[in-house]
Amino acid sequence: MPFADKTFDLVLALNTIHNLPLEDCFLALKEIERVGKNKFIVNDAFETEEDKQNILKWNLAAITYFSTKDWKELFKLAGYTGDFYWFIPR
Repeated sequence: MPFADKTFDLVLALNTIHNLPLEDCFLALKEIERVGKNKFIVNDAFETEEDKQNILKWNLAAITYFSTKDWKELFKLAGYTGDFYWFIPR
C-alpha cells in the first residue's frame, strides 16, 4: 500500500482476510502491521472438526480458513502483533 509506516491510528479487518488466497492473506497481515499503529482482525476460525464443517457450510466466500492455532501461527510468521478475535460458527 502506498502509505508510510504507522500512518493509521487504527486498521480494522473484520471478516475479510480469510477471503484472500493464503499468499495474499500473509501479505495483507504484513501490510496491516506495517501501516497501523493499532490493529484489530476478526477471522472465521475453528477449534473442532464440527466447527470446521460449520464454516464450510456457512461461509461461501472464505478461501483461507484455519484453526485458531493455525491462524496464530500465520500471524506470528507475518509479524502481526495486533489484536484479534475469532468468529466460530457454532
